[in-house]
Amino acid sequence: MDGVLVVDKPQGLTSHDVVAVARRSLHERRIGHTGTLDPLATGVLPLACGRATRLVRFFVSSDKDYEATIRFGVSTDSYDITGTETSRSGRVPERDALETALAQEGPGTREVRDQIDLEGGPCNRRGNDLCVHGR
Repeated sequence: MDGVLVVDKPQGLTSHDVVAVARRSLHERRIGHTGTLDPLATGVLPLACGRATRLVRFFVSSDKDYEATIRFGVSTDSYDITGTETSRSGRVPERDALETALAQEGPGTREVRDQIDLEGGPCNRRGNDLCVHGR
């Protein structure tokens, strides 16, 4: 098969895991992805198959968008969502300080959105969630 397969990568799989499944399913040795997604990340993972692997260099040079949720005031033993909570504080950075820090991180658009609790309750119920969109 020659072409690009667009995969909606689920959480828990590495990009390499997705490539391995595609290789077995399609009986195609020449499959590569266009950028690594962390196992915790979900989202679009284009896979180039067969002769289309020659096009990967064009995909990796184009812009990508990322979205992340950050919970301030909560620490875990693994420094990510998979760990056990080790401490909790009420400290939350000011919006202006976040926007300034994100603007200094590098080129591209960075936007700080309003606080959102993805679990459906008020923001202060389980920490302070902040949705950050970056390019």
